[in-house]
Amino acid sequence: MEGEYISLKPDENGVLWSLVFPGLWLDYSKLLSGDFSGVLAVLQAGLNSPEHAQFVKQLSEKP
Repeated sequence: MEGEYISLKPDENGVLWSLVFPGLWLDYSKLLSGDFSGVLAVLQAGLNSPEHAQFVKQLSEKP
């Protein structure tokens, strides 16, 4: 996967989930429609997720 581009498809709710940055959730449909407050709300939910908290913890433990 490293160095390789992988095209992601949105889930049934129109959200793209990053495979390498847990918690990076982008609402594709809201982004395309210009609903940036909706995009930000989904992004914030991702950044508040347990997956993102674990990712941040792992990063902070690296030397």
